[in-house]
Amino acid sequence: HDDDDEHDNDDEPPKLLSEEDQRKFQVAKQLHDTLAELENNANIDAAQDGNNVTASSPASTMNAKERRSAKRKAEAIATEQTGCSPEELLQWYKQYAPKQPKKNTSDNDENNNDNKKKIPYIVFVGQLSYKTTLQSLRDHFLSILSPASFPNHDASLLKIRLLTDPKTKTSRGMAFVELPTPELMYESLKLHLTHLDGRRINVERSSGGGKHSSLKKSKIQTFREKQSDYISKTVDGIIESFVKNGEVEEEELDDGVRGLCK
Repeated sequence: HDDDDEHDNDDEPPKLLSEEDQRKFQVAKQLHDTLAELENNANIDAAQDGNNVTASSPASTMNAKERRSAKRKAEAIATEQTGCSPEELLQWYKQYAPKQPKKNTSDNDENNNDNKKKIPYIVFVGQLSYKTTLQSLRDHFLSILSPASFPNHDASLLKIRLLTDPKTKTSRGMAFVELPTPELMYESLKLHLTHLDGRRINVERSSGGGKHSSLKKSKIQTFREKQSDYISKTVDGIIESFVKNGEVEEEELDDGVRGLCK
């Protein structure tokens, strides 16, 4: 059957690759499939816990520690066989992997839910230097966001839109950064008030809605208050630990100094 043969060939490396790269493709595919299976098993495990369902396959009985061990082992084997880091190998594999067919969304509600529009996790970056480029801003974010923390180790999921003047095409000193998970979004907020290209930048949660939406403004104000409160409590905790350890005297730190730290 021609259709069956064509389907089987999806697992084969592209013929345009050299013999060495074809071997690399097979290793990369094995790593990709293993990580995908481990992630799927973790999701099944969570669903079973919530519904008190008994696992039906040996793989799905792995606990979190065993999955982490299996993941590290698979990555180590792939690195040893190719000389590439897992991140580099998976990024390379994506260039040649066959495109997956779209899911049939009319089968059941579960498929329909999978295809709903994803919630964007976006932060607004302000006070940027006009000299800051997309690459330097990306590097700044990746200085605290490990590629390993991205889904499938794919740091390209970090998407940046640098706002520019429509006439001059020069930077307006602002950007929106979209991240694939809420964990990465909250981690990126640690860059708030850090220095980049000689400027102390603002990094805040963004919100949906129109440009002049009152709901959007209300959400942003709430986000700012929560972020400011978190920073204030964190700074107070750090100062208290310094005072407790005798590294600074409390009278050295008046309200002005505390405010500057915050």
